[in-house]
Amino acid sequence: MSQLTPMRSQLIIASTEMLLISDASIPAVDAEFRYYTDDPLAVRLMLSIDQNPAVCWTFGRDLLLIGAQMPSGNGDVQVYPTHDGVIVELHAGDVVAKLLAFGPDLTEFLRRTTTAVPMGSEHLHYDIDAELRGLPLYDTLHEA
Repeated sequence: MSQLTPMRSQLIIASTEMLLISDASIPAVDAEFRYYTDDPLAVRLMLSIDQNPAVCWTFGRDLLLIGAQMPSGNGDVQVYPTHDGVIVELHAGDVVAKLLAFGPDLTEFLRRTTTAVPMGSEHLHYDIDAELRGLPLYDTLHEA
């Protein structure tokens, strides 16, 4: 039985501006892509306009990696390349926000994430047993 070697968690951040192309009247959107190596399958996208509180969207890193090259996603988050950059389309009920990301910023962020956690090695950076032990029902299920 293999055991996980504890690894130091690392946070990778890319701060950029995105254009809200679905509503040209809104100024540039401050965007921050975040990747935590101890949550290796997910990317967080923090969005804010002016000085308003940020809104966080969490989605799969693979969706973003694929979407930077070809259309990806069929749910609340869709990502696809264009000649101007990469579109990140966010769906919340009937509201759709289409944001244009600067391609080189996104590419560099993704390069840094795959350097820290290569594709296919995510399981080496995530301790599922520790996550399960942290669930409130874990103790109840294992008392019997």
